[in-house]
Amino acid sequence: MAIFFSPKAVSVQEDERLWDAYEEFCKQDLSKYNVVYLFVDAVYEAMRMYKTTKEGILVAWAILEDGRKILLGMKLGNKESLSGLVRFLPGP
Repeated sequence: MAIFFSPKAVSVQEDERLWDAYEEFCKQDLSKYNVVYLFVDAVYEAMRMYKTTKEGILVAWAILEDGRKILLGMKLGNKESLSGLVRFLPGP
């Protein structure tokens, strides 16, 4: 017996799966990484279908002691500014 899903139902299920994966990513313990360099920047992407306006995404990349480059974090942010970066980075 075949089960069919509407495109909207599949989209909702995929959205939920991706959101759950993102939440797990945000909870990761960063203390396990030996960071040598930290890069924080904003990238601008069209996040909504059929929209030409791009939204800023703040991203933090690390170069580790062993030479690997890893993504430490990402969050929506409206612009590259000191106040936006301070809100993005965790406090001590």
